[in-house]
Formats: sequence, structure tokens, C-alpha cells
Amino acid sequence: MADAELEKTPSPEALTSREVTPGPAAPPAALLAAMCRISSDALITIDENQLIALFSEGAERLFGYPASEVLGRPLEILIPARHREPHRQHVRRFAASGDATRRLAPGVDLVGLRADGEELIVETSIARIESGGRLYLGAALRDVTQLRRAEARIRELDQKTQLAIAARNEVLTVVAHDLRNPLHGVLLRVDALCNGGDASSRNSLEAIRVSIGHMDRMIQDLMDIARVESDRLLLSRSPEPPLAVIDEVVAVYRPIAGRDRVDLRIETDADLPLIQIDRTRIVRVILNLLTNAGKFGGAEPRVTLGVTRARDGVCFSVRDHGPGMPAADAARAFDRFWQADASDPRGLGLGLSICKTIVEAHGGRIAVESAPGHGSTFSFVIGSDDAP
Repeated sequence: MADAELEKTPSPEALTSREVTPGPAAPPAALLAAMCRISSDALITIDENQLIALFSEGAERLFGYPASEVLGRPLEILIPARHREPHRQHVRRFAASGDATRRLAPGVDLVGLRADGEELIVETSIARIESGGRLYLGAALRDVTQLRRAEARIRELDQKTQLAIAARNEVLTVVAHDLRNPLHGVLLRVDALCNGGDASSRNSLEAIRVSIGHMDRMIQDLMDIARVESDRLLLSRSPEPPLAVIDEVVAVYRPIAGRDRVDLRIETDADLPLIQIDRTRIVRVILNLLTNAGKFGGAEPRVTLGVTRARDGVCFSVRDHGPGMPAADAARAFDRFWQADASDPRGLGLGLSICKTIVEAHGGRIAVESAPGHGSTFSFVIGSDDAP
């Protein structure tokens, strides 16, 4: 048995020839001191009695004290009186927790006190260190006073902006509602007058009716923008056959197309699935796209209204053969209040933006394809019940 034990005992030669992986060497004290000097953060170490044991040059710059004045003094000289007891308890809890490090949660900052009495907000990380049988706590502090003040100012401005938007939307809603009532009264009387009188009078009244129609659409745009910004754009959905939607659109748009000499063509797929939509709003989207296509379709506009099956639903499209748009204009087509021709008095630049909002509220997507000299195609897809 003794022989067996001897065989298990390595020889001195084996011990000296064995490869030993050295551990990391402790950095020299001079290097640690240099790191403390070059750090832009304030580095402070306290002992178990919360007396300052290390005060870096960054800490001197931050708090305005030379290290010689604070070493050995209580940490609380760097804290406003009202925060001293809560901070003292926090330090005690961390020291007793056994955690190696801790960083205060986002949004939780400490308040510091400079030598000149000015308060500052500091972002803090702390570490627990045991050396020579004693416990030390090290802290890295960064001045975030200006950052927090800027954030508070941004929050204040954002709140004021939201209040202003709400007030503006309320005014828009009231004004638009009150304006539409007399406008509709005028429209009814114009319609009645159009049925009588001579041709010259009827032509004049027709021009008035067209202008009223433009004003009515602008008012509706303003009301919808107010609803969108206040999250009050509610949809009343029901299962609808796409071809019935197209029929309703065409019934409304045919007289407009005849008046504006638009060559309207219809292209549809058969056996299209039902779609869950707010029919009134989707009809409005398509009418808006048709109106734009006729307006920008050139001297003799030719517009094609289509509805086809898409991979994930049903696609409605409106294609014109007008001058088209450069890529930069197409990219901004759905921006609110944007118009390629800012001098155009026929709209507010809201129509396409509202179309996008309505389509996206249905969970759909809208897009435009256009190029100079090749016309434009606006299309949107609404999911169907049988879509994958």
C-alpha cells in the first residue's frame, strides 16, 4: 500500500516541469493612481464608516474641493442636508447586501452638493471592495445636471405642445362643424336653382356647386386630421364585397369624370373575397385617389380604377397617364400639408395623408409608383378573410 501511495506522489522533477498558467498580476499602485487622474468621472472611495478614503481629480473638479480638504471627512459633506439620512441608509443596505456592484436604476439619480453650495445631479455606479480585512465602497459619479434639466424642459414643452394640439383640434372641430351647416344649406339651394333657369345661369350655379364641393372636402379633411391627432378616428367595419365598393365609387365619380372630361376605365378580378372595412371611409379613399388622378392626369386625363386579388388580401389601384413624379416627390406624396405645386389652390395637401391614415387604421398599406413621363399609380391593400 505504501508503494502504491509512493507511485501516486509526483516527483520533484514532475512538479518543476508541470505547466502552470499564471493568474493576472495586480496592477501597480502607480497605474491605478494614473487611471484615477485621467478619468473624467468623479471617483470616490469611502470606508465602512462612510469616511472619504479616495477623492480623484475628477471628484475635485466636480465638487470643487481639493482632496486634502475632504479625505477622512464624512461623505455627507457632499450631499444636501435633506438627502443625507436616506443616502446613509442606502449605503448601509448596499454594504450589507454582498453585491459586488450596483448601478442606480435609469431615472434614479443622486443629488450632490458642491463646495460653493450649488446642487448638482449625478449618475452613480457603486462597487463593494474588501482589502486588508476592511470594507470599502467605491463610486463613479457623472454630472448629468444639464442633461436632466434639458430632459425636463423637453417634457414640459411636449406637454404644452400636446395641450396646444388638443385646443387646436377642438377649435377645428367646432369651426368645421359650424361652417358645414350653412355650406350645406347653400348647396341645397344651388341644386334647386340648377334645375331651373337658362343655360348661362345653370353654368354659373354649377361652378358654384363645384367650389362648394371643394370647400366641403377641405372641411372634412380638417375634421379627420383633428380626429386622427386625438385618436378619435373610429372605424365602423362590416364584411363588404370589393366589387360593390367599386360600384358605389363609380356611381359617385361618373358625373365628376364627365364634367372634367376624364376617361375612366375599370379593371376588376372576379371572385374576390369579402373584406372587413369601414365602407364609407374606404369609398372616400378611392374617390380621393380618383380626384387626384383626374386633376394631375394631363390635358385629356385617362384614369384606370382597378381591384385585384393580392397575396395578402385585396388591392385597389388608381393609375393615371399624366406627367408622373420624380422620386423625391413620390417619397413625400403622403406627407401632411405637402403639395408638389405649393401654389395649387385646389387643396390643403391633406388628402393623401388622410388616405394613408385610413388605410393603415384598417391594417392595410398604401403606396405610390411614379416616374417622370410615365404617370402615377396609387394602390392600397386591405387584408381579406381568406388571406394567409
